[in-house]
Amino acid sequence: MAKRSKKKKGSLEVNPGHVEAKGRGWPWWVPALAILAATMFVYGPALTGGFLWDDDACISENECLRTWDGLRQIWFVPGATEQYYPLTFSGFWLEYHLWGLHTLGYHLVNVLLHATAAILLWRVLAALRVRGALLAGAIFALHPVNVMSVAWMTELKNTLSGCLALGAGWAYVRFAGLGVEEDRAGKTAWASYLLSLALFQLAMLAKTAVSFLPVTLLLVVWWRKKRMTVSDVLWLLPMAGISVGMGVLTIYIEQHSGGASGPDFQLSFAQRLLVSGHSFWFYLEKLVLPCDLTFIYPRWTIDASDGSQYLYPLTMLGLLTALWIFRGRVGKGVWVAFMHFYLTTSMLVLIVVLFMMRYSFVSDHWQYFGSMGMLALFAAGITAGLDRLGWEGRPAGAAMKLGLLLALGVLSWRQSWIYQSLDSLWTDTLAKNPECWLAHSNLGQIRLKQGRLGEAKEHYEQALRIKPDNALVHANLGGVLQLTGQVSEAIELDRQAVQLDPGDAVNHYDLGAATSWLATRGDCAI
Repeated sequence: MAKRSKKKKGSLEVNPGHVEAKGRGWPWWVPALAILAATMFVYGPALTGGFLWDDDACISENECLRTWDGLRQIWFVPGATEQYYPLTFSGFWLEYHLWGLHTLGYHLVNVLLHATAAILLWRVLAALRVRGALLAGAIFALHPVNVMSVAWMTELKNTLSGCLALGAGWAYVRFAGLGVEEDRAGKTAWASYLLSLALFQLAMLAKTAVSFLPVTLLLVVWWRKKRMTVSDVLWLLPMAGISVGMGVLTIYIEQHSGGASGPDFQLSFAQRLLVSGHSFWFYLEKLVLPCDLTFIYPRWTIDASDGSQYLYPLTMLGLLTALWIFRGRVGKGVWVAFMHFYLTTSMLVLIVVLFMMRYSFVSDHWQYFGSMGMLALFAAGITAGLDRLGWEGRPAGAAMKLGLLLALGVLSWRQSWIYQSLDSLWTDTLAKNPECWLAHSNLGQIRLKQGRLGEAKEHYEQALRIKPDNALVHANLGGVLQLTGQVSEAIELDRQAVQLDPGDAVNHYDLGAATSWLATRGDCAI
């Protein structure tokens, strides 16, 4: 039997016999039910929410969900859906055939999967002997940065792939004999290994953002083992192969079918480096101080000639270097947590510019996976700090933890209300990001459908001021002007829309319709 060494008081790692020590006597399912109940309560406002942005393309107007042939297309026709995530869209297909377009079912599945991911995170961390593992799972369940991933139906991609990736990680921990599983290594090694590969493949079919997992597992192996071997790397090569293959396919579809091409996506490597460094600190700040969270954050102006902007990547590099140099003092696990955080939140932009980066370089749902490691570090630090004070396991320590969870739960509950409707979503976005042209444009469309033409015109004009090179904004404003009798002005906007996007047949149709209408009125100024 492997020898287990105890860590000193206040350490972030503990003897496995002391993991969740104060929870002894409680079966694992009791805390699991508590996490589930708390998550369901906090996300209560989201359960009654309607379809939001992109939910139309993924669910309500997605013809692939209607038929058996659509299911075939989801799997075997790349481009049939806006992203090649066939397992996720198969989930939408099944949900559509279970409850049609009633949104409650879609929301319930997302919330249940998120609670499951939080429980799995707790169990994986406990298996790795991380202090405060249960606290980490609870924080992940209730942290407001995750509201976007849970309350937005489209992000079944995150919750489903998150559960599968954590399951793959748990199976690999058993296979590699890490943490409290070290005595069981070899007993079910092959079964655990094959299970980890299968779950990871499914996770990648749900969303390729989990492609970081082989690297994270390699970091965990390095952290938990005194000495790494070549075999530790070789065992992860099949998983890395899955990651690279699926990643290349996703990037190709993102750029050719998902619309991630054009000037908004043409960033030099220096610009990508600046975005990578800035986003690292942005995400870290939102985890520590989850205030002013919104659907679309301001898109920074990236200037590679501005030396001050390099402070972001330089300080990030300095932090990671310092944690590496002093890993003997602060612990290898701290460096692993920060590296996992960087890999899963800020490194991807160095490889590919995603479609949503047209509107913002950062988004809450992009740190769903990265937050897991960092919140685990926070929970371990909190537990170690309480231990040093002598409060761990005492009423004072329990009160502090419950107070933290209550505060996070209240913030998430309030954030969930924002996702009630498109109106509330875009109104909140403009309150926190007044220069968001996308919110102005979409709110203008909502006001137009409500017959509030004056407000629609105002929103479209603001969108045009902020984004004068967008053909859709020109066309939309032209449509409002035509309805208000300003046909000549509408024709000019339609002409500009055609010039900006000559490949869009709708723009040509709008221009022809407006011109034809004006001609029938006998106006010669067309």
